[in-house]
Amino acid sequence: MSPLRTHVLQTHVCQDSQSYAETIDLLLELRPREILLHDGSRKKTLAQKISLLSQHPEVRARSCLPVFVARNYFDQDRGAELVRKLSMHTLDQELFLSYTFLASAHCLLKYMGSTFSVRFPPRCLKVLSGYGYGGRLVIDRHSVKDLELVSNARTASQKESLFGCINKTKTDVGGKELKKNLLAPLTDRTTIEGRLDLVEFLIAQGGPEVIDSLQTALGCLTALDRMLAGIAVVEVKEDVTSAKKMIHTVVLLKMFLTQALQLVDELAQLLSRRRGEEGVEEVEGGEEGGREPPAEALVKAIIAALSPPAFAEISALLQEMISESTVHERNAKTRRLQECFAVSAGLCGLLDVRT
Repeated sequence: MSPLRTHVLQTHVCQDSQSYAETIDLLLELRPREILLHDGSRKKTLAQKISLLSQHPEVRARSCLPVFVARNYFDQDRGAELVRKLSMHTLDQELFLSYTFLASAHCLLKYMGSTFSVRFPPRCLKVLSGYGYGGRLVIDRHSVKDLELVSNARTASQKESLFGCINKTKTDVGGKELKKNLLAPLTDRTTIEGRLDLVEFLIAQGGPEVIDSLQTALGCLTALDRMLAGIAVVEVKEDVTSAKKMIHTVVLLKMFLTQALQLVDELAQLLSRRRGEEGVEEVEGGEEGGREPPAEALVKAIIAALSPPAFAEISALLQEMISESTVHERNAKTRRLQECFAVSAGLCGLLDVRT
């Protein structure tokens, strides 16, 4: 089974009839790798329909596979306690009134912990409550399919959909965010106008060279979601496999911190350039009512998010523990070779190469 790829717990609420048509459509849209069901549902209609999903022409190989687990995995009380403990943010209390959400969350986290041999430290997961929340437009799944937002209605190909045509994102997180914005568009006018102003700001103040530089820096963060997933869990077993996972996560973290500094420098130069062209007084005056222009406010927020004080301490530790020449490589053979020399000399005698 592949390693964890995200630190996000995404919930979807589906009200369905006895035919389970809505549930099956949702599963076809999500195309999960495995679907957890309790042992007592093997002969139920839903379990039988899910068992046939893996043979559906729209489903890729080794996806939508049913996995039957013990009934005690679905525990509402333990689920509420676990979600409160692991969530990064305060959650809507309506979620804690849903038996299905709490029981399913406990089942999923317990199954992942036993399958991947990991445990979840406090405040490690980002819990999201389905699409159509927090100032977003709800688009039903039939409209999503008819409009071919994320998959082609005839071939089921993602590349031949709207998402496939416009997806020029450089990171896995960016691709997921773009898909979320297509499936649940924003309805808050201020947020929409702020993002449009930021695009105009980058084009006007930066130009093609700065945009290319930002894209290059983002291109080095392709496995950002996997890095966050590796940080969000603690390996239970201390063996060669877990050591490789942890080294890979630390290398990804090192790359992220390096590229974050570059992104901060590029954005800071854009702000300085704008102040130099328009004058300090005009910038401080901002728009009507003395407000700061939305584009500048967003740039400052990005800079603040990419340069917290803790990053400097983490970078100093990584410089001591990880060799300077170690970088993230997509090639599996090169990555395995780097694992042998990633840890700096002198930290562990067993890892040092002796002549």
